[in-house]
Amino acid sequence: QEADKVNSLRRRYFRGDTTYLFGPGFSTQLGETSSFGVSLLGSIRSNTQIDHQFMQYNPIGTGKFFTQETQIEHTNYGFNPKIGFQFMPIPQLALGTTLSRSFNLSGKGTSRIIRTKVETNGLPVTPTGAFNHDFELIEKSITVTPASPWILGMGAAYYPSKTFLVALDSNLSSSEQQDGSTLTAFTSNFALGTEWFVFDWLLYRD
Repeated sequence: QEADKVNSLRRRYFRGDTTYLFGPGFSTQLGETSSFGVSLLGSIRSNTQIDHQFMQYNPIGTGKFFTQETQIEHTNYGFNPKIGFQFMPIPQLALGTTLSRSFNLSGKGTSRIIRTKVETNGLPVTPTGAFNHDFELIEKSITVTPASPWILGMGAAYYPSKTFLVALDSNLSSSEQQDGSTLTAFTSNFALGTEWFVFDWLLYRD
């Protein structure tokens, strides 16, 4: 084992992202086969990220070590307007489309880093048991602005019977602008699924 070389690295990463939506919605029929709806939802988005790293140097058991824990928390407040249209050319088939976009109003966040101090040669300091000697703490306020692309959703559902349906869902996101950079590519997602009511109280979904 070569002295003062990293022997092992352990890393643990956690991310939690929760969004709460609330607000009014309205829908109405447009004739016998179509309907239209709108909603205006307020949003609260809370994001937490914790990244912990531990490096152990040679010789194992008596060598130096470096540890760093980064914790980032931020909360954003905004609103999400959405409009939708549904058309049923036949009773067994429903076609729908939606258009929405999220708007950020305000936000706040903090960044907190605790890490082992290093010497001028880049190696961790020799621990003494005193926090101010062994570790450094870096805290600051941060501003995070979530991306707010336009999202076009399209879907179809086919009901061959009262107990079975096949559904197709897709959405297309426009280019995003975040932190001054622009992504010109579009992002699309597709999903196909089925539902079967084996009994009134038992649903199989795939």
